[in-house]
Amino acid sequence: MIGVDEADIDPEDGQQEIIDEEELAMLTHLKDLKKAYRASFTDLKKVKQQVQSIASTIDHAKQQLVADFEGWFADNFDE
Repeated sequence: MIGVDEADIDPEDGQQEIIDEEELAMLTHLKDLKKAYRASFTDLKKVKQQVQSIASTIDHAKQQLVADFEGWFADNFDE
């Protein structure tokens, strides 16, 4: 019997399910893919936070630029 754990036990009769090497390899591959997905998703969340932070900084800089320009314009061209 290869690769038996609690998830392989049938809850109705308590017998263990026997899996072959191919199924074990597929389950192992699936587990690896899930781990890679979780890592990629975590990286994506971090990048989204960085993008949000940068977008906020850009918005603040735009507001500051407009305010500074309006002050300069008022000082130089208003009567």
